[in-house]
Amino acid sequence: MRPCDAACRVAGGGSYRLVDALIPWGTAEHVAAGLEKHYQAGADEVAVQVVNGGDATAFPADAFRALAAVLI
Repeated sequence: MRPCDAACRVAGGGSYRLVDALIPWGTAEHVAAGLEKHYQAGADEVAVQVVNGGDATAFPADAFRALAAVLI
């Protein structure tokens, strides 16, 4: 995205395209590919947080394990 596009896309609540570019989501393989794009773009570190569908009382251990299996 061009910088002016990013500023425009945040106005009015943002866009799915912006979210998809910044936050990898989906299968573990899709997330790993998205994280790799961040590194290829020059990131030194990338924080990872699994979102488990809104259930804040349950730790998403299975999702972390699936992602770790693809990343490690």
